[in-house]
Amino acid sequence: MRIARISYNLPVQTGSANLQTWHTKPMGHDSVSFQKSGDAIREEYFQFKEGSGATADIFQRSAAQHIQKGNDTLITAPTGTGKTAIALYAITNAVEQRKKAYYTAPLKALSNEKYRDFQKIFGPENVGLLTGDVKENTQAPILLMTTEIYRNMTANQNVPRDVGTVVFDELHYLGDVDRGGVWEQSIMFTPQDVQLVSLSATIGNNQEITKWMSKIRGRDVKLVDVPTANRHVPLHFSDEPVTLNEQNKVSIESYVKLTEQLKEKDQLPAIYFIFSKKGSRQVLDGLKTAGPVLTSETEKAQIAEILKEYEDKGIYLGETLNKKALKKGYAIHNAGMLPAQKQLIETLFQKKLIKVVIATETLSAGINMPARTTVISSIEKPASVGDGKVEKRCLTPNEFHQMAGRAGRRGIDKEGFCITLSPDRETQNAFADLKNSPPNWLNSAFRIDYAFAAANSTNENLEQMLDRSFWAFNKGSDQLLDDFDEKIAYLKEHDYVNADNSLTNKGQLLTRLHGYPNQIDIIDAVYNKKLPVDDTKKQVEKFTQMVAEFANTEFFVDDASCNVANWAMINNQGIDDPADNWRYLIELAKKNEVFTDEGSLFKDIMRTIDLLKQLQTIAQTGQELFANDWSNVGYYFNLGKMSKAALQLLSQPPIVM
Repeated sequence: MRIARISYNLPVQTGSANLQTWHTKPMGHDSVSFQKSGDAIREEYFQFKEGSGATADIFQRSAAQHIQKGNDTLITAPTGTGKTAIALYAITNAVEQRKKAYYTAPLKALSNEKYRDFQKIFGPENVGLLTGDVKENTQAPILLMTTEIYRNMTANQNVPRDVGTVVFDELHYLGDVDRGGVWEQSIMFTPQDVQLVSLSATIGNNQEITKWMSKIRGRDVKLVDVPTANRHVPLHFSDEPVTLNEQNKVSIESYVKLTEQLKEKDQLPAIYFIFSKKGSRQVLDGLKTAGPVLTSETEKAQIAEILKEYEDKGIYLGETLNKKALKKGYAIHNAGMLPAQKQLIETLFQKKLIKVVIATETLSAGINMPARTTVISSIEKPASVGDGKVEKRCLTPNEFHQMAGRAGRRGIDKEGFCITLSPDRETQNAFADLKNSPPNWLNSAFRIDYAFAAANSTNENLEQMLDRSFWAFNKGSDQLLDDFDEKIAYLKEHDYVNADNSLTNKGQLLTRLHGYPNQIDIIDAVYNKKLPVDDTKKQVEKFTQMVAEFANTEFFVDDASCNVANWAMINNQGIDDPADNWRYLIELAKKNEVFTDEGSLFKDIMRTIDLLKQLQTIAQTGQELFANDWSNVGYYFNLGKMSKAALQLLSQPPIVM
């Protein structure tokens, strides 16, 4: 295996290609027509025109050559250097070879954004979307999905034979404590004949990850690395002294002063990274009231026109969108918003109508909202420590550079700016350390949960499978095997696994449940008939609330279950306008003092819907397992009916869903 480190600051000129209809026939599909030829797509998206005339860089050309030869390829490069162009090249190359191409992303928002972008490039009929919430055109030759969806495909050996290339976007999630195992397992279980193209921000141990991938894949894996110092647009760092308010947060006055300075220096648009949804709303309200007006009268009219377009299309924007702030040039973008609201903000920002976006860290994960300036408000961010508890921890170098790197738009800006906010010398020094720190190494986040242990209780090749993990590559598989043995011992003690390691009926139900830390509690409630399954209106509401408690255990159980149950009850009233139902739900939540934001309500409902769908699968399994036991068959039949009834109540939301 040869690892290539390539500096890309010498552009390579390319020729032009005439637009034409591109016909190809992927395996198992009818003829596919693209509006542009493969050469034209490569040409256009390997150029970053926007007035600059810049063309593809050496690192992009090198990656393209590796992809063309069929090699697995890992590309690590700073934000904004043009990794998406490489993804487009890989997809184009796969479909030209009559193969399907999958594109995986860590966030539903990113999957949705790429879905819209790819539809414009390849044509709507050729692009599909598969997330936990949405299934669109899933037989298309180009399919976008969350990484969890793809991992489930690989774990169940359901990757179609005609898939030629899988693109992993944001591969640095491999080191994420909560979700990194999803990326690791996806790579471990991908069929050997499928090409992997992985895109990532700069990683300290990218050579090690490349060697691991090459070892377990049995393929030549090429590394194309772009050092942070070689980003296209020079990035200038500065530190701004600020004052704190009585809550020990950066004061609104400091944000107002900073915004005035950025406007005067022509350093807008900007992204203000604030790691709290509540804090984001407070800053937005403060800037709406006391901040400078950032939009012209023409821009205000354009914003109003776009809002009307959404209304005319029947796209419901919820009840809490701050339209006054929008027209002044300010917006927030975080998980506390509805999907349609976030899409609107992204559109307005890309059209240069929003000048300041107040965002949480998730905006740094590949969403196309580049700015001239980024502002990082704190050296610390909230972090989950389990059981719904949240504590603060310091930013990592990778997190810091991901956020900072959103500044400086290739083809638009000659330079970018990152401003850190420091109330004291200690914070200033900590930011300086982050700025000068090399990218941190990614460690394996592979974990064995109870469902994994049950599914592999009789796996004679378990040790060989675990040996394929990145964890084993670094540390050996002994600890994983010990953890597996502990899980199996627990499952035997609680009647999930027999003495000969075969699964009991309860154990078989467990293997059908994924994505919940409280798997045992859920299956125990199902198996021991602790869930009400009488098909009456009152029981359906009670059932829905209990499922919501299980679905949201790691969040705020009482609030979530209350709001989800209220939504089911409101939908059961038969009101014609679902937007009225949503308004009423918000009023109820506020009245009961359990309202945080619309995005959290949406998340609670969607998480409950996901569990209800899994309960339907479990119910079908139960019917098969207890085919000769009528009392049990009847229970699982009713469980399926109750899940379906609850889904009907929860699946009638306004268009926010």
